[in-house]
Amino acid sequence: MLTLSSICNDDALTVPASECSALLDLYISTDGNNWTNHSGWGTDPDVNNWFGITTVLSGEEAYVQKICLGDETDGSGYGESCHWNGNGNNLVGTIPDSIDEFSVLKRLVLSHNP
Repeated sequence: MLTLSSICNDDALTVPASECSALLDLYISTDGNNWTNHSGWGTDPDVNNWFGITTVLSGEEAYVQKICLGDETDGSGYGESCHWNGNGNNLVGTIPDSIDEFSVLKRLVLSHNP
């Protein structure tokens, strides 16, 4: 069985271990167990199955391109938007310093959370 402490070392991991660790830092620092939707987080080595995460291939490796754990309803039109329930995902806490581990991150949407 996969656990938060072992998922980033799984041979089937689909992103670099540093990005997996940064995602888990975000999960822990924003009380992920109490998010409205935290499906897949820390339970599947394919982070594309983690709610709100989108990856992109760069060369032969996948990297986190979008983290959508909030609701972007302002119509800003910055490419692919994150529109869902208008209420966010109940993230509380702080954004960890490891957020800078994402080398190709284009979108980080955390709005409409407490």
